Amino acid sequence: MSTGWRMLITVVVLYAAYRVYAAVVAPMTVPVVELSAPGASAPAESHLPSDAENVARTYLPSATWAPEAKFTFKIGQESHAYFDKQFRIGDGRQNRIRLSPFAVVWFDPKNNEQVPYTLTADTAVIEFEDTVELGSSSGGRIVGGQLTGNVHIAGPDGLRLDGQDFTLSEESGRLYSDRPIQFAFGPAEGEAEQVAGRADQIDITLVAGGDSLLGDDLPRIGGIKQITLRRNVNIDMVVEDDGPPTPVAIHCDGTFAYDVQDLVATLSENVNIARPTHDPGQQEQFDRLQCDQLVLQFEERREDDSDQDPSRPPTIQKVSGVSSSHRKELSGLNLELDLRAVRALGSQVYATSDKNDVTAKLQDLRYDLKTRTLRMLGDERVDVTYRNDLLVCADIELTHNEDGGVQTATCHGSGSAYRFDPETRNPDVESYWNTHLILRPDELNGQTLLEMSGEARVLQRSQESGVMGDVLSVWLESTALDGIDEPSQATERFPIRRVLAEQTGDDPVAMVSPSLHLETKRLEAIFQESADGQTGQRGGRESNDLLGSRSNADANEPPVIVSAGEVQALMTFDPNSEKTDFAEVRASTAVRISRSGPKEQNSDEPGRDGPFSIECENMILVNAADGHILRLLGQPAHINLPRNDRIEGNDILFDRGANRAEVIGPGTLVVHVDRDLDGERLDDLLPLTTKWRERMTFDGQNAAFLKETVTTLSDSVLKCEELEVSLNRAIDFSEDRPNTKNIEVQTVHGRHNVLAEFHEWSERTKVKGIRMMDVADFSFDQETGKFHARGPGTIRDWQKGNGRSPIAVGPSAVSRANETVEDAELPWNYTQLKFAGDMNGNQNDRYVELENRVEVIHAPVEHAMVEFTRGEISDLSESAKNAVWLGSDQMRFTLVPSSEPGADDTMEIIAFGNAEIEGQTFGATGHSISYDQSKELFTLRGGATDAHIWQQDSPGATARRQSAKMIRYIPSKQLILDGTKSINLSQ
Repeated sequence: MSTGWRMLITVVVLYAAYRVYAAVVAPMTVPVVELSAPGASAPAESHLPSDAENVARTYLPSATWAPEAKFTFKIGQESHAYFDKQFRIGDGRQNRIRLSPFAVVWFDPKNNEQVPYTLTADTAVIEFEDTVELGSSSGGRIVGGQLTGNVHIAGPDGLRLDGQDFTLSEESGRLYSDRPIQFAFGPAEGEAEQVAGRADQIDITLVAGGDSLLGDDLPRIGGIKQITLRRNVNIDMVVEDDGPPTPVAIHCDGTFAYDVQDLVATLSENVNIARPTHDPGQQEQFDRLQCDQLVLQFEERREDDSDQDPSRPPTIQKVSGVSSSHRKELSGLNLELDLRAVRALGSQVYATSDKNDVTAKLQDLRYDLKTRTLRMLGDERVDVTYRNDLLVCADIELTHNEDGGVQTATCHGSGSAYRFDPETRNPDVESYWNTHLILRPDELNGQTLLEMSGEARVLQRSQESGVMGDVLSVWLESTALDGIDEPSQATERFPIRRVLAEQTGDDPVAMVSPSLHLETKRLEAIFQESADGQTGQRGGRESNDLLGSRSNADANEPPVIVSAGEVQALMTFDPNSEKTDFAEVRASTAVRISRSGPKEQNSDEPGRDGPFSIECENMILVNAADGHILRLLGQPAHINLPRNDRIEGNDILFDRGANRAEVIGPGTLVVHVDRDLDGERLDDLLPLTTKWRERMTFDGQNAAFLKETVTTLSDSVLKCEELEVSLNRAIDFSEDRPNTKNIEVQTVHGRHNVLAEFHEWSERTKVKGIRMMDVADFSFDQETGKFHARGPGTIRDWQKGNGRSPIAVGPSAVSRANETVEDAELPWNYTQLKFAGDMNGNQNDRYVELENRVEVIHAPVEHAMVEFTRGEISDLSESAKNAVWLGSDQMRFTLVPSSEPGADDTMEIIAFGNAEIEGQTFGATGHSISYDQSKELFTLRGGATDAHIWQQDSPGATARRQSAKMIRYIPSKQLILDGTKSINLSQ
């Protein structure tokens, strides 16, 4: 409660109530003495005015009769009494005297300004205990009296009381008037505080005493028990509230009662207190309190707490004829009081402030000045509205500091808070809690802590977002509480400095929005002001969710779902744009981030965002100036992408601005492809898996895998020390939605010790081909079809035959052509190719060239992975009968399409330089040797020397030899064509 409200209540009690007592009771209880002649004077030593006539003329200007009063008398050195008539009231007791008109002037000897108290009444009736005779002092003790007609009391510092018909009765123990009264006090010289009021009645309840504290001859009154102003009580005040003087108005329809013994003042029935807060000439604004009953609890002021100015006269006046040591007991009214507590009660208690736009609705308001604690209670709820905010709770408690500012605020029990849209008046932000809400200073960091506990929730329905947790804590700027009493520019700035949400029960902390669903045991966000004014506009685009921004067109997309043991975020606030954005997010312990596929979309459709998930132990997301940087740590961390693609690694780094992804240390990449490792189309998507030991980097188009890389597709494997893969075009990760449509692998380059094993399948269950490659380097361009390998290298190939050997050399080749694969004794064709130089070819043009001593061996075998060597050609096995070895300095293989529909393609082989060929029963040399599979024809050409050929009827038989510039040879038919004739060597 402000100083102004304390002064308001104090002044009402001290001046409105006591002055009535002091000015009415004291004059009516002075002893009646022997009448003296007019103009009687005081002893010479007195410094007070002694001339009764001059006193009357000076201080009783409205009582024009007083200077010429027939009767005057003086009580001690302080008081003068005036009246024109006196007579004893004739009744059975003969104990009352009526004086009329009646006036008293009383000088307070402590008042150096010589301003007396004055009283005028139409009639004064004094009642004695015994029968009294006029002019006699033997009437005994005074037991009561009346002031009838118009009564006017005035005194120092603007004291004024106007009323009618006041009665004092020792028997009833009352001093009262049933007629309307008006009263005023102040301002004192040099001060602005003043009070003026009125009421329909006044009633002062007195305490009876065995001995009169007023004196032996006065009513036996032990003090005042209660002071009551009845009906239509109105009090207008001017108070100094640590600032310019402020008027305050108090009204109640019922009573204003002050219990002297319990030091309690009570206002009842439609109590209204109003204080204007507007400047002169401006629109009217008020602070108001409305209630059914207002209770004020006072306590006696301790001497060390008294702020009484010693130069000012004491508040308790001395009654004539009584020692000053008894003045407190005399009055029964200790004015050296401090307000201890205030309580406002009612079916509806309203506290409003037009200036601060605050309204409180409650049933019970309590304020303890000693602890500076304000408590607002409601039967069901208390509503506190502040501008566009509404606080609802059945028990709200505030504590204040010495300057009157709010120090702590507590909502006991369940409650809610709302922030309304100023235009639509719909709730924009809603908060709920079940246990308590506490707002208090945090002495550790000098900030203010706001804590909600018990299923705490903060919702923003317009954004379909919210945060929930067992305990929600928000740290605000230390100036944030200043706005509760009076808003300032400082409180308009973004006040939040830290947010902490913790799980203490079974349910995790949850943060929900259209783009993000987060669950964690602990969520912490630190807020700082942006230094560059770029908050919310980093990298040329807004960052609204965890992994990128969301536009209005994304309403079809499901949210990102995040779960982690702990999440920490560093947030920035731009005071210019009033936007908040994240600078860094850290998540730890069982981190999982996921999103399901968009509605009404096939997640396998290329170029569209599909489902994904991230699993790791630690995640770091940095919102850099040119884009996001995401780092995932785990054993390993996983990124699961649409179509079941995934990335695994212990340390995954994704730099959106630099358009770079990196896995530090070992990792795995799985991508589903529609081509095999040879570049051939697959019937279905199959997972292509690449593993490495050291590092993987990707710049949007080029990927590099370092150290012991292994790539597998089904049973196909590619191993090398380094693997480089490039796409047909770059993916721009700086875009909010990178275009991945029609993205394909363009080139593959394996470096250092390249080992490959390719499998071909028939109907997914049967292997129809196996190829193994061992080279130093290998590269392949899928778009152009070009490929290159650096030797020395070896290629081994097993193909399940179709009854036709790629190189038909044995006599059984014709008969084997009529067998099915299942019936063949040797269903597999094995080919081994060795070269020491380079291998170049083109898959689209269907050729391959090899350099530097090339060797090819071919033979049918029983099983795949069974090898055949040149040394086995001379054996008598079935494989040897159909085996052939071919060697040269260079060699070219070409696959020629068939001219007949449905027929198989055929192979053409050309060997250049020092060409040799060897079978089980034949051999040949020449400068070049070519082979045409469609004709099963070898063509040998000589160079500087003729080509040579030899053949045996069987292994070990005598060889037949022939030389010529060109020799054409069909081994399966044992025919030699020399260009002019045909020779059957078997004849």
